Amino acid sequence: IVVADTTPDSFSFSEIENAPLNKWVESVPVTITGINTDTPISIENGEYSIDGAPFTVSPGYVTLNQTVVIRVKSHKNSLSEVTAIINVGNISKSFQVTTEARLVFMGWDNSLVMS
Repeated sequence: IVVADTTPDSFSFSEIENAPLNKWVESVPVTITGINTDTPISIENGEYSIDGAPFTVSPGYVTLNQTVVIRVKSHKNSLSEVTAIINVGNISKSFQVTTEARLVFMGWDNSLVMS
């Protein structure tokens, strides 16, 4: 008798810094190992894709050796963070994206020069 194992081996998603503002940002693919049956997968505050399928927010199932990519919409403000939480079996991991520092040059207004 084989006991169903839905606890994946350890995995993680690297944080991304200096992301462009208000754009979709994807993680590096992670291969899910250590399971031997269909394992529940869900996400909060983002979307995921399994083996290159269209991104989704709906709960689903992942199987042994499938790859998972997370994507989030980066924040519209500079130096701001967005974090997605993905749940695979009973393991939850985060994917954090921090936006770039954006310097705004206001320019020179000659009308303000006093004579």
